Amino acid sequence: MKACESRGVRTGLDCSIRLCDVNEEDRRYLERVSSKFSGICQPSIDVHPDLSASYCLPLYTMKADDITTFSDKNAVLGYFAKLARPVRHGNVSTECLACKDFMLRCQGGCLALQSRSQVMHGPDPESARVTLPIRPF
Repeated sequence: MKACESRGVRTGLDCSIRLCDVNEEDRRYLERVSSKFSGICQPSIDVHPDLSASYCLPLYTMKADDITTFSDKNAVLGYFAKLARPVRHGNVSTECLACKDFMLRCQGGCLALQSRSQVMHGPDPESARVTLPIRPF
């Protein structure tokens, strides 16, 4: 990122990382130069040729069948927020749950990685309402 910044290239982190994985100096730097540095993942909605949409490409199975059925952008965002809630809250480390920044500035890492861990280890009862199998696309 520093090499990019020195050449005038703006950068952004597409997927959230755990804020505790970055030391304070590096975190301040990333907050200053990155256009999207955040510890909380917002949907990066990908619309597919059949007009279905997914939360992001790694979470392809977290999808809407027809994006044109939503009234506006906020309805789409609300739909995906509801789908993501079980993953966002369902597979979090004890360390994250005890952190003062959890769900205020940090969700504990990438949702795609959290959902893969759920598939490998099984969902907790709260997240069992939404099944998110990981399959190649």
